[in-house]
Amino acid sequence: MSKLTVQQLYALGQHIVADPELHRKYYIGNQIRHLEYCAQRNKPELAEQYFTRTFGKTADQIIQEISTIQIERAKPKPAPIATDSVAVRIIDLSQQGKAPAPSPLALYAHACNGGCGVRLALPLGEIEANAKSCWCVNCLPKAQKRYDAGMALKASFVSKMAGVYYDHPQNDQIFNAEIQRRGLVNPTLGDLVEIFVERKKDMLLPLTPADLQAMSSTELEARTKIDPNLGGADLMKAREGQNRGEQIIHSTNETRLRPFVDEGVSGRKGWV
Repeated sequence: MSKLTVQQLYALGQHIVADPELHRKYYIGNQIRHLEYCAQRNKPELAEQYFTRTFGKTADQIIQEISTIQIERAKPKPAPIATDSVAVRIIDLSQQGKAPAPSPLALYAHACNGGCGVRLALPLGEIEANAKSCWCVNCLPKAQKRYDAGMALKASFVSKMAGVYYDHPQNDQIFNAEIQRRGLVNPTLGDLVEIFVERKKDMLLPLTPADLQAMSSTELEARTKIDPNLGGADLMKAREGQNRGEQIIHSTNETRLRPFVDEGVSGRKGWV
């Protein structure tokens, strides 16, 4: 019995019907309605029986065969060139050893991210994106619950460390790596604070306009590349502050250069 869900069996049928070459090999025709009925009524055993009785193979075996077909289809096929009635085959040696590009229509076997052992048939793009379809229908609610709990924990940490911690994807990566390294299944707020204290030197921290003014142009450019928001600092305010500082310096120098009046008269000429 296949471990595919009824929705995945129905998706397999749709994939076959949409591909002319596969449909010639595994002709389904109007029976796609039967698979749709199974999906609507949640009858995976009927959908599995259809594949077994019609093609003499399980849905898993058919997926493996389709994967092989897709790989062969993606391989480059040099066209023969006729010269004096002799076919000359041109082989591009630069392509030797290169893996063929995966077809966006190909389905790949993927173990459920929930670790339950269910095998799913998914497009490569969904697997790489770690989409919700990477969990079976039984494991997805549990995964969503863990995700919601993790987001709530993160929100509590960000609120507690406001002004000290800066919320940035690079910092998230450090936290995730540390949580995995420490084997924390259900990390607490105290765990996050401890990780932050230990790895603070490796994280991006919040910046103030004064911090931006103190940066060199090279440092500012490097920070902008990885953090366009510049640690939450207002770049315009920093530039305004810098301009005010330059005006103060200019005014001070101008005052110092103004000539004093004749000795014995207090104050500068034109100034009180």
